[in-house]
Amino acid sequence: MTLSLREELRRTFALAALRQEASHLTTPRHWAQANGIQQKAQRLRGHERDDFRNRYDTRVEVAQRRLMHKAGALDSRDLTPDGAGTDSFSPDALLRQAQREVRMAHERRLMWIGEIERRMLTGVVKNAERENAIQGQACEAFNRSAQLPQARKQNGPSHT
Repeated sequence: MTLSLREELRRTFALAALRQEASHLTTPRHWAQANGIQQKAQRLRGHERDDFRNRYDTRVEVAQRRLMHKAGALDSRDLTPDGAGTDSFSPDALLRQAQREVRMAHERRLMWIGEIERRMLTGVVKNAERENAIQGQACEAFNRSAQLPQARKQNGPSHT
């Protein structure tokens, strides 16, 4: 699953915008939730980068072995006599393909972490907006009800 440059930029911008919104949350509970999500995502990215760096050679060897077995497997549709056809065991090509697959898998894992962070931050921000809207409505209703008795005292009793 390779994303286009436009889609990758859109996702990156959406995550950055959510992080900015999360930094302006007003309640300590919402801010702590958003901060926890961001810290956990950062830790996961760090672990993934460390694993990628420390296990790169092993992952490439495993991928290369898998590609070799796949290239050497008998395929009933591709039966050719010995010496005819193309050789699918080019060591350099298999190594490059294995390296490419390992790097792409690493990028997919990083993208997955970013997507989970985006979804969770979206939930926290929307929940905060909803709670703030409810709180705002309650404050407005209280202010309206508190102003009614004062208005009656200033205008005097109405005899209608």
